[in-house]
Amino acid sequence: MKIIFCDNEGAGLVTEKVIPEGTTAERFLQNLRPGRLFSDFIVRRNQIKAEPHTQLQDGDRVSLSPAKMTGAS
Repeated sequence: MKIIFCDNEGAGLVTEKVIPEGTTAERFLQNLRPGRLFSDFIVRRNQIKAEPHTQLQDGDRVSLSPAKMTGAS
């Protein structure tokens, strides 16, 4: 299945990603950023904050933003 992915951790690039059916938001993040924690990010599915167990669907718009900006206290 295909999703639209917006990576707000870097340059804010938007790309189309092909992922297996049944992929959760947490699994997607683990594949995208190995070794990083889900809690380090704000993951949104169709503009709504996603929980780790949220299953992604074909055509979803998924965005990833750091939970804490570099240098913030």
